[in-house]
Amino acid sequence: MASWVKGRILEENSLNQSKGFSVIKEELSLEAISSHNFKEENTISKKETLVIFGKNSPLIGMDETIPFTDFFKNITICPIADSGMRVLEENPKSSYKKIKQFIEENS
Repeated sequence: MASWVKGRILEENSLNQSKGFSVIKEELSLEAISSHNFKEENTISKKETLVIFGKNSPLIGMDETIPFTDFFKNITICPIADSGMRVLEENPKSSYKKIKQFIEENS
């Protein structure tokens, strides 16, 4: 899937210079995720989904998580304090706590 996303990023980036690279990558990644193992390309997942990201991330913040709501009906979006791009490495305790809580609440 990564090679497909990379190819689409290059294609989209050359067509649409007004969007930043990370926005294009995010949109294409969401498109790939939503299409993977679904019968219809635009199926919205009804399963509970957790998205965690580092509050200090230079690439993703709350505004960048909004498109996820188009693809996942039951979504929990959780910024993790004191972490950036490597959430699980930079703040393992908070990450683990949120993941464990999510699993317990949705099992």
